Amino acid sequence: MWSLIFKYFPYEDNNISRNAVSFSHSLLTSALIGFNFKHEIITLCSGSYFIWDMLYMLENRIQYGYMYHHLVSLLFLFSNYSPLFIYKLLLNAEISNFPGYIVYHKLKIKKNCNFEKVIQLLFYFYFRIYIFTTFVFKYYENNFIMNNLLVIYFLGQVWFVKQARKIC
Repeated sequence: MWSLIFKYFPYEDNNISRNAVSFSHSLLTSALIGFNFKHEIITLCSGSYFIWDMLYMLENRIQYGYMYHHLVSLLFLFSNYSPLFIYKLLLNAEISNFPGYIVYHKLKIKKNCNFEKVIQLLFYFYFRIYIFTTFVFKYYENNFIMNNLLVIYFLGQVWFVKQARKIC
C-alpha cells in the first residue's frame, strides 16, 4: 500500500513523495483510531508503514534517528500495553505531525512557510510536550519499551528547542 502511495506522488525529489506517504499514514491512522477500528487493523496500518519506511531508508539513505524511532514505535505497537493507551499515544503523535508535513513540503518547493513553522511548533508543543508530559507522569514504568519511548520523548524536546531558536 505505501509503495503505491509513493508511486502515486511522483515528485522529482523522492523526499517529497516520502513526505506524502508519511502524511497519508498519519491521516489514515488518525481516522482509523477516530472511527474505532479494530486494534489489528490499526497496528497493521502503522506497523506496515514503519516497516516500509525503514526498508526505504535501507535502500536509499539510513536516517538513524528515524530508524530508532520506527523500531521503538513497532515494539510499542505490538506490546502488551492496552490498546487504549497505544491509541492515545499514537493519535497525539500523528496529529502533532500534520503541520510538519506542510512545512516540509513548502520548504522543498522553495516557498515561504514562516507562519506554518509557528503553527507546527504550537502543535508540536501541545501534543508532544504538554500532552506527552502528562503521559510520562501517568503511565511511565521502568521497562525496556517505556525507557526507549522516554528517549524519543526527550529527543523530541531537543528538536523542538532547535526549531524554536530558528524562528526567534
